[in-house]
Amino acid sequence: PTRRSSRKSQATDFYAPCERVNLETQEQEKENKVISKSKTEAYQKQLWDNNWETHRQELIEYKKVHDTYFVSLETNKQLARWADNQRQFHKKGKMNEERIGLLQEIGFFDEKPQKSPMKESIEEMWEENRQALIAYKGEHDTFFVSQQADKKLARWADNQRQFHRRGEMNEKRHQLLQEIGFFDELGKKSPKKKAAEKKKSLDELWEENRQALIAHKMEHNGSFLFHSKSKLGKWVEYQRRAHKLGKMSVNRFTLLNEIDFFHDEQMGERREEAIRKATDAMWEKTRQELVLYKETHGDYSVAPKSRLGRWIENQRRAYKLYDMPAERAELMQQMGLFPERPEDMVDGRTSPRKKRKKPTFTEEDEEGGVSPVRKKRATAASVENNVHEDLEGLV
Repeated sequence: PTRRSSRKSQATDFYAPCERVNLETQEQEKENKVISKSKTEAYQKQLWDNNWETHRQELIEYKKVHDTYFVSLETNKQLARWADNQRQFHKKGKMNEERIGLLQEIGFFDEKPQKSPMKESIEEMWEENRQALIAYKGEHDTFFVSQQADKKLARWADNQRQFHRRGEMNEKRHQLLQEIGFFDELGKKSPKKKAAEKKKSLDELWEENRQALIAHKMEHNGSFLFHSKSKLGKWVEYQRRAHKLGKMSVNRFTLLNEIDFFHDEQMGERREEAIRKATDAMWEKTRQELVLYKETHGDYSVAPKSRLGRWIENQRRAYKLYDMPAERAELMQQMGLFPERPEDMVDGRTSPRKKRKKPTFTEEDEEGGVSPVRKKRATAASVENNVHEDLEGLV
């Protein structure tokens, strides 16, 4: 029989008597568990004690060789960590009396802590910066170190001032800085703040820019054209914008009007002409590169994603959309890149598409004031009404 059929064949007697629970057996099992647990704990404690004693003996041997209980990490990393842990446990009161007695027998706690090499190097660097600050005071007669003179020393001096204000500086360092009069200048203004107070006013800066504008005009034959990213060019654009928006004072307007700043009639034409010349020069330079490419490779098979390839694609798009001047189109046709244009074009820019004819009105429409579109809609609505009426008559 199959597994399923065998399971079905087994009958279950729900009324069969249950087995009695043996309480004595359960209590015996609990006692055995407690005994085994205590044995395990005792075994682990014995192992820890043996391990601890092993490290203590290693520490005694280290003391004989190096004459100190401060183990170096380079010599024995594991023993150094163990010794540090014992000091921490003793300090926090987490060490039992037996271990304290064993460590006191060898004089482990009698040795005073030594300074680490890192701490000694930090103190040496701090003293070097203090001596450099004293030398700077002798040369410049101030403890406010300039960033341009010594950026590192300036940051160090600022940090010492911050530690002093917050109360985070130890007494030794505070006394050493107080001896040289470092904190006597805290109430005074730094040279940086004094220089900021001596800065020129806005009117003085504005007048300097105006004088520079006059000098530029004399050098360039009365032109006020500047590079848009230059400092004076940005100032000129700001003055034009302020005048256009009516935000310029009368005094400044008078001063700029004296040098004919607002009466340069040819300024716009000159700017457009300069832009046009620069654009034509760049276009011609790229065309010459394309001609040279053909002389070298024999055709115009330029990579589509290259600079020349993108330039050719832009020219084709402009030619197709009739947005290219006639002179450029003629040059490209001579090179054999573009076909000839239709004859009905004017100046090479007019599209040959036919314009939409405006709707014509008859005399009757003009008299009635009804457009052809409205007339068509009214006719369609009347036809629909007639259809509805016929349907209702049939019903």
